[in-house]
Amino acid sequence: MTSTDMKVEEIGHLSTKLLFQTLPPLPYPLKTPACVAHKQEILICGGDNNSKCYSYHIPTKKYKYICCYPKKMSLYGHCVVKLLNKENLNDITLLSFGGFDFTNTLTLVMKYKSVWENNEEVKNEWTSLTDDNNSSIYIRSEKDSYMGARAIVGGNKNNLLFITYYPQNIDILDLNTYKYIKRDILPITTSIRFHCFISNKEKEMYLFHSKNGLKIKYNEEQNIFQFTDIRICTAIRSLYSYSYLYVDDIILFFGGNDISGINISKDIYSYSIQKDKWIKYEQTLPYILAYSTAILSEDNKFIFILGGSVKMKELSTNIITNVKEWKKDMTQMEKKWFEEEEERKEDEDIQKDLTEGFDIKKLKVKKKLFKTKEITIIMRYWIHLLSIKRWVNDITIIIFRYILQKYFKPLKYFQEYSVYINNAKFSPDGTKIVSSSAEKIIEIWDITSGKVIKTLKGHTHSVYNVEFSSDGNMIVSCSEDGTIRLWDIRSEGNEIKKLQGHSDYVTCATFSLDCNMIVSCSYDTTIRIWNVYSGKEIKKLEGHSLWINNVQFSSNNKYIVSSSNDNTIGIWDLQSGNLFQLLKGHSDSVTKAFFSSNNHFIVSSSDDNTIRLWDVTSGKELQKFEGHSKPVKDIRFFPDCQTIVSCSTDKTIRLWDIKLGVEIQKLDVHADWITGLDVSPDGHTILLSSWDKPIHLWVRL
Repeated sequence: MTSTDMKVEEIGHLSTKLLFQTLPPLPYPLKTPACVAHKQEILICGGDNNSKCYSYHIPTKKYKYICCYPKKMSLYGHCVVKLLNKENLNDITLLSFGGFDFTNTLTLVMKYKSVWENNEEVKNEWTSLTDDNNSSIYIRSEKDSYMGARAIVGGNKNNLLFITYYPQNIDILDLNTYKYIKRDILPITTSIRFHCFISNKEKEMYLFHSKNGLKIKYNEEQNIFQFTDIRICTAIRSLYSYSYLYVDDIILFFGGNDISGINISKDIYSYSIQKDKWIKYEQTLPYILAYSTAILSEDNKFIFILGGSVKMKELSTNIITNVKEWKKDMTQMEKKWFEEEEERKEDEDIQKDLTEGFDIKKLKVKKKLFKTKEITIIMRYWIHLLSIKRWVNDITIIIFRYILQKYFKPLKYFQEYSVYINNAKFSPDGTKIVSSSAEKIIEIWDITSGKVIKTLKGHTHSVYNVEFSSDGNMIVSCSEDGTIRLWDIRSEGNEIKKLQGHSDYVTCATFSLDCNMIVSCSYDTTIRIWNVYSGKEIKKLEGHSLWINNVQFSSNNKYIVSSSNDNTIGIWDLQSGNLFQLLKGHSDSVTKAFFSSNNHFIVSSSDDNTIRLWDVTSGKELQKFEGHSKPVKDIRFFPDCQTIVSCSTDKTIRLWDIKLGVEIQKLDVHADWITGLDVSPDGHTILLSSWDKPIHLWVRL
């Protein structure tokens, strides 16, 4: 056995002891490195802001300089592919193209000879790709940059280059003539860059990015593509710029970050092509990582993860793991995640069924939604239905109750209404609604009749927010006039107190659960605590850098949560007035934030189109819900803390399953200026307010 063989065996032995082994770092920090495996080498062909190329020798764990790209080459998001020499498999040609600068991107080739051979005459260099007339050949798109593109060598004779790139394009280049033979559009809904693009032994290609997954087949004779949608697991949909590779039927995904760049992952996922099965591994990367590159050794035994970036800092990462570590049987935690993901998948299927039209035949197969007793009840009624047609509605109701417990249908909208409603809230007993208006008034509505039963006047400018006290005896309102007002609704709705202290518009005012305090927030960037009975200010809290949109007490009166235009959420200790946690993650203004009824969680909505779930104690983001295409204006927990409801200027209300992290229903709204929503105390009714339409109500099926 040679010393080189012994060192390779040593790597294999060590990598089974530790899941990841740290290797000597790259010669320089490198973001989005372009890497190629060749025999016992990893060829590192530059990356963002660095044009030097090195070879990493796997047996000796050492680096050697190869050469440098020509000056003024932009290598951010460039591609390098390996072309084999059929006559001499020891020689390879590297083809490099793409990058950030669309106008100054050369296409280069290098006929690589190993720098580890004891040959002083070995010289490698990048040269321009030329035709028979010595004219430069450019591999680039007609309209868009190849920056962040992915490329695969394929075809029946490995003579075709498939390139997928921004925004939704796929090109085919003939590597014999270097001419394009097809340009097509991918049937996806998001723009792609730094995405996953691989091929398997069957010459099938797979693309994953955000919410889109595709299986791509190419018919060379007919020059046509066949595209098949693949479902992407919910947890990875918000990520991109992850490293990935394909080995033995599975695609592995490492790390990545969301579009804001703030939330960076160290999680590892796999997708089995044959089983159409996703797994989130219990084990993770040693640290958070994005914009790295994963490379498989040529013997298919080891995975190398190289370079990367974390929060604008480039890294010189070089870690190794053994492939067989990722092919073991699932752990209990992984099995639990898989089962929950299957539930998410089935919930998405139900939502799709409802969107396309309710069909009981489709819903029958969703066995996981039933309990044995429920199946028995449904079957008994269904059999009886065969002879008694009048039970059609009964059986439908039963099926809906047991299968579609979280789904809502339109109930009514109020014919009598004022325009410019800023918000509306249910009364504690669920029989009334109070609304605030830009027309300076507050109205109390009877839900059954849909009529206004009381109008409160006193504010001199637009009323931003209004709500009932928990005992139903008072209403608190706040306004653009800078005041907070208390109203006694047991009488004629008289104004009983006017609270003054804010120096700008007051955006929100809300009662504590015991009705003894009010918390308010304002454009003046302060939060103020008031005594209900004296009307005096108790505390002033400062910490946000821009105006505050919403505040709420926790149900135990220990904390206050605030949402601000500075993109953050504040959790404040009520007794001390100190900022307990500052939650960061949203990339735009945070419109609303609310505690769950058990005070363990906070849900927030934002102008960045997302909803986020947070752990109160740790301040960690637990879940991000994506689906709205425009700013999310309002959000609520349902009383059981299992469901969230949101509304957006995209003219939809959406319901989300907290445990599964998926959207379970979308309600279309015919209003142009949605302002807010609320959930009734029993969780059976949703209301929506807007500037241009009446108050709408939806009821549980």
